[in-house]
Amino acid sequence: MVIQLGPHQVEIEDDMVITRLRGIFTPEHMTQWCRIMDGVIAAHGGVFSIGDYRQAGSIPAVRLEGLRT
Repeated sequence: MVIQLGPHQVEIEDDMVITRLRGIFTPEHMTQWCRIMDGVIAAHGGVFSIGDYRQAGSIPAVRLEGLRT
């Protein structure tokens, strides 16, 4: 099964998820992706995840609060 999240693609086969980012990964995309992953984990007890970031843009959905350098 392949799910489109805007320009991004999430491919699911049993407990394996391949995420292909294309351009900016927004907070809305992250929310949808987390729901997909929760469903796979609920169905299979875990998930094997692969990410293809070769065509990714910025990822403003990720915030590292409290991280000190």
